[in-house]
Amino acid sequence: QPSELFGRSAAEFVHPEDRGLLPQLMQRLEHEERIDAELRGLRADGTSFYQQIFLVKPRTPALGGIYYFMRDISDRRRQDERHLRMQKLETASQLAAHLASDLSNQLTTVLGSADQLAIRLQSALHPDDPAWRALSNLNAAAAEATTQARTLLVFGGPTLQPARRFDASAAVLALEPAIRRALGEAIHLQIDAAPEPALIEFEQSQFE
Repeated sequence: QPSELFGRSAAEFVHPEDRGLLPQLMQRLEHEERIDAELRGLRADGTSFYQQIFLVKPRTPALGGIYYFMRDISDRRRQDERHLRMQKLETASQLAAHLASDLSNQLTTVLGSADQLAIRLQSALHPDDPAWRALSNLNAAAAEATTQARTLLVFGGPTLQPARRFDASAAVLALEPAIRRALGEAIHLQIDAAPEPALIEFEQSQFE
């Protein structure tokens, strides 16, 4: 009630942790006609809220004192904080998508090279040979890492890298080893790629 405000210092309505800012504001007011700031306030029941205060000098110096205006901005601050959290999540999502895309592309190269090496060494190495087991472990680890990278890419949401022109047929052929591993030996895969380049403009990781 207005009657509860008479004779009380404005500092009583400011959160104890923010009262130290009031002397600074008063010093600024010595050189400015009007200043505003955002502080935490205290309600009659002791709960805190965000307030925007305006300190204004009277136009008639003989009156002395200052005009102190306040408005509750708690809703706006909550919206600002929510928006900031969403921005942080979006930034993390974009970073995850970009890293996953780069990692997936690098792993595709690793898998392709490992497959070519396995084809060349298959007739020369016994399945129990440590070198063959090491190569098999490399293949399995790279395949699992590729799956995880693509999962992370999905987590990245709709954020896309800049589109660029690339050969869709070549991109599909590069994925053939990974597709074969995903399908298993029981399923026969045949890719009939066009002999000429099939150029498209798209974000390649999303295409893959």
